[in-house]
Amino acid sequence: MRNYYIYLLKDDVAYEYFGKEILIFNLFLEKLQERSQVRLQILLNQIHYITNPISVIEINRYIEKNLHVAADYKQNTTQFLYEVNTSRNYSYAKLEIFDRYIKLSSEGSYDAETHFFEVLRKYNSCFLAMDFENQHFGWLNPIKQERYI
Repeated sequence: MRNYYIYLLKDDVAYEYFGKEILIFNLFLEKLQERSQVRLQILLNQIHYITNPISVIEINRYIEKNLHVAADYKQNTTQFLYEVNTSRNYSYAKLEIFDRYIKLSSEGSYDAETHFFEVLRKYNSCFLAMDFENQHFGWLNPIKQERYI
């Protein structure tokens, strides 16, 4: 199963770190591996500073409207389940929305997760998705750099 953690970065951070995503990825990876509580709190403060909270209600409405899937409300999260079955491919994705990040779990072909990525990309251009297990990361919608002559 593939697990992506998707964070909404602040606009200025997204523009500043376009092309330098590895630095942000390493910050989040370091947080996952940190054992010292003092250092962990510093990393959490840094992550909190560069990310925006996610409006669960707003993004919930947007996903329901654009993907035509119903939400399943749990105690601390909102979940969306999306399955794509064709004669050749099976694709499953579960999206969980928390107040500071979104978790996308998927298996099978990439169809279901791609649908979620597309909807999130259109919602906001500053989402960064990270798969820590496979060390994959990237913007859902690459930010266009302005060129000054």
